[in-house]
Amino acid sequence: MIPTKDRIRKEALSLFATKGFAGTSMKDIADGVGISKAALYSHFSGKEDIFLEVYKQLANDYIELTLRLFEASKGMEVREKLKHIFTGYILYYYKNREYQGFWGQLPLLSPSELKEKIVKDITDRERFFQEQMEAIFQEAIKKNEIREDKPSKMVMSFRAMRDGLLTWMLLVPQINEELVASFWDDYWYGLSSRD
Repeated sequence: MIPTKDRIRKEALSLFATKGFAGTSMKDIADGVGISKAALYSHFSGKEDIFLEVYKQLANDYIELTLRLFEASKGMEVREKLKHIFTGYILYYYKNREYQGFWGQLPLLSPSELKEKIVKDITDRERFFQEQMEAIFQEAIKKNEIREDKPSKMVMSFRAMRDGLLTWMLLVPQINEELVASFWDDYWYGLSSRD
């Protein structure tokens, strides 16, 4: 049997992902789990507490995914390494749509009293990804595999292409998993060295 606290987090994730923070009530969460509001308050002090728990769970999941992708890509050539990280992220969140729904709403719909705390935590957690990706781009520039540019800017374009494609995949059913490789090729050719 799944512990009640885990059931609460799961239900809250689903509600926050679809209705946002403001659109989700404690009653919605309690009803979805099949418990009373009083029982819900025996596990969490309030909606903000539940929201932070869901956020922390998904943030830890993101870190684990990132570590797995970097570890699995060790020893690959730069193009394959970047493609593995790009497609691995997209396909993971494409298959875990509630996770992506939560992340997609986070910047706009998170409670204002928690926004500063969340932004600081995300910034701290993203430092590892940023450093690893900049090192990959720097290596590719040195090998003349991609054009010369600021690695930090290249990481930003990588994220924009990755996250934009994922968003479109979730919105437009015709953009499916098979097309990810094609979009990757377009991105890679944009990066490629002009020599």
